[in-house]
Amino acid sequence: MPRCSILALPVELLFEICKTLCRHCQHITRDGHCETDLEVEDQLALLSLSRTCKALRPTVQPFIYHRLHILREMDLHFLVRTLSGRPDLGESVFEVDVTHHTWKSGDALMSGQAAEAQVQSLGVHSELRQTSQDGALVLLLLQLTPNLARARFWLPCRTFFQTLTPSNLSLKMLTRLDFDGTHGYLLDTAAPVLRLAPNLQVLHIHGCAEVTSDFLAGKIMNDLAPLCHLTELDLTASALTVASMRHLLSTVGPMLAKIKIEPISPESSSPMELDVLRFDEVLAVLRPWSQTLRELSFCLYGIQVSRHLRGIHILREFRALEILWTEAAFFPFYTSREALTSTLPPSLCELRLLGYSHLVPALQYLLVNFQAGNFPSLSKIEIDDQEYDSGSFIEQELEQVGIGFAAAGVNFMVHPQPEDTGEAENI
Repeated sequence: MPRCSILALPVELLFEICKTLCRHCQHITRDGHCETDLEVEDQLALLSLSRTCKALRPTVQPFIYHRLHILREMDLHFLVRTLSGRPDLGESVFEVDVTHHTWKSGDALMSGQAAEAQVQSLGVHSELRQTSQDGALVLLLLQLTPNLARARFWLPCRTFFQTLTPSNLSLKMLTRLDFDGTHGYLLDTAAPVLRLAPNLQVLHIHGCAEVTSDFLAGKIMNDLAPLCHLTELDLTASALTVASMRHLLSTVGPMLAKIKIEPISPESSSPMELDVLRFDEVLAVLRPWSQTLRELSFCLYGIQVSRHLRGIHILREFRALEILWTEAAFFPFYTSREALTSTLPPSLCELRLLGYSHLVPALQYLLVNFQAGNFPSLSKIEIDDQEYDSGSFIEQELEQVGIGFAAAGVNFMVHPQPEDTGEAENI
């Protein structure tokens, strides 16, 4: 009886097997995007399959390159060198994640002479070689992957985008870009690359400190905003002022649906040096998207705000808002039981409040309004960081409120304050 071999399978079936093993192909959504984060182990099954037989390699190899997670210290140069000699593999790359092994800011890949020789061997233009080696290799990688849809660059060099952008570079297929600029990053330095991605929908920036009025100045074709298709913006560990927020959002089109803002923590910078964004300032800047914004997260994580937010009522205008995650201190819980009902939009589905406050009266009144049909979509409430002793009167009150919401069909959760947390800084 002849032995069965995988090579005897029809090519179409081999392709289906590869698609099943490929994390990129398996997690494509209906709109053509991949929802999962990249992991080092993503394509190991395909890599193992390609090594079982040389005859399988031409079929399997393109699927391996669909989704790449590489370390800057070990893999970046070798990947660029491989793609330089195999343009067909470059066309197979749809997602790439470039990170680094250590978090020592400014780590060099190798000695200066070795780095120069390595980059020069790839035919990098002399002007480009004068910039950071990271920047040169990243831009080469972008050149060699014309179908790249998702890119994440987690590099210690804060100026890796501040390089000469090749005239033949196009990022029309790029829909998601994540990068870490380290603390103190000027977003304007990424403008040359962002200009080349007119179809960008998701932008995540870590460590951004400033955006000037010159950021993405001017218009593109049809008088559209430079980031005209952006639907999601994530600004974690940021130190942006309200002026920088205005400059950034002035380049965003009318489709923004999700925004997350987390200012830099006090442990990372002196509170005296921080001009912390206020929630009402953010709401005012986001007003043009009050009819499209579905998810808003603005959390200070340890920075206490003692001043009253006079513009909190603007939140009521966000008629499309479904998910809100923010600080309890932003609402006037101590002065009004209508702290929530007078500010939350009726479209809200999920509410999460962080930090201790006198919440019970406002939550009770919200329950009354919910039972009266004023918040028909409300389905989930989470309360974080509550400072109370087990069995205390406050705990009992929250339990009673939770029972009331649960009986009305709302998932109500209370999370006690985590242990071993330092004292918050007052600003």
